[in-house]
Formats: sequence, structure tokens, C-alpha cells
Amino acid sequence: MSVLKPFRGRRPFSMATACEKTGKSSRQIRRLAAEPREEYEARGVSRNEPWEKQGISRATWYRRRKDGVA
Repeated sequence: MSVLKPFRGRRPFSMATACEKTGKSSRQIRRLAAEPREEYEARGVSRNEPWEKQGISRATWYRRRKDGVA
């Protein structure tokens, strides 16, 4: 069986369908389809800390981002 690729958003199939096709339990399917933590954290905004590059606080950066300024 090939390892399921991680996906973001809605699954392209139901959990029951994945279980039937692979012969694995739902817990095993979730584990196989999970994105590794390192990859998840690598694409996070907080990891880059863009507010420090701009010389402003984190709260101010998020507030400006919400308002569409940053």
C-alpha cells in the first residue's frame, strides 16, 4: 500500500471509502495522511517572525494584517 499524501482542507474521499480501499482502520488512515509536524510548522507565519523584520510587536503585526495594512 502506498502512503496517502497529506491534504489541506476537505478530504477528496470519505473515511469509510479510504478504509475500504486500503483495508486499514480510520486511525491508521489518519496517521498515514497526516502532515509531518516539521512541514506544518515550516510554513507557519510565526516561524518567520515578520514583525521583527518590520520592527513592530507581534500584536501590531497581526492587527495590521487583519486590517489589510501589513
